[in-house]
Amino acid sequence: MPAPIAFMAASAVFSLFQGLMGAAAASNKASFERLRGRMLRREAMAAADRYAEEAKAFHSKQATAFTKAGVRLEGSPLAVLDETILVSRENISAIRAGARVEELDAGTRAANALNKGRTALISGIFGAGMSFAPAFGTGGAGAEAASRGGWDQRG
Repeated sequence: MPAPIAFMAASAVFSLFQGLMGAAAASNKASFERLRGRMLRREAMAAADRYAEEAKAFHSKQATAFTKAGVRLEGSPLAVLDETILVSRENISAIRAGARVEELDAGTRAANALNKGRTALISGIFGAGMSFAPAFGTGGAGAEAASRGGWDQRG
């Protein structure tokens, strides 16, 4: 095999390999991002559950303290307890919403990584094809071979 053809073939193989490795790396990054998103969501949901338990315990402690102090749970003390419950629910909702946002963001990063991988693969395929472009361009061994009717002279 003549040296220019061997060089073109090696260049084509390298371009394909580079594209395949880029796609594989992007796939790994996408898997990591999806896993990261799931873990962040689970972690935040567990934090929300812990907060809910703490809020429930605090509410019970407040109610018990009011009762032991001889305060009737009507009017102002009841409003304090209701406010505590309301604030706790809002905080829990915020924690859970933040978890969903984190997971969606990780999903977006995963999709972007996959798109970059596809781009790398397509670039590698086109790069491999372009490695042979000099053989069909003007001048050089490719033009000479093309003018004789192609590479194969066996007829």
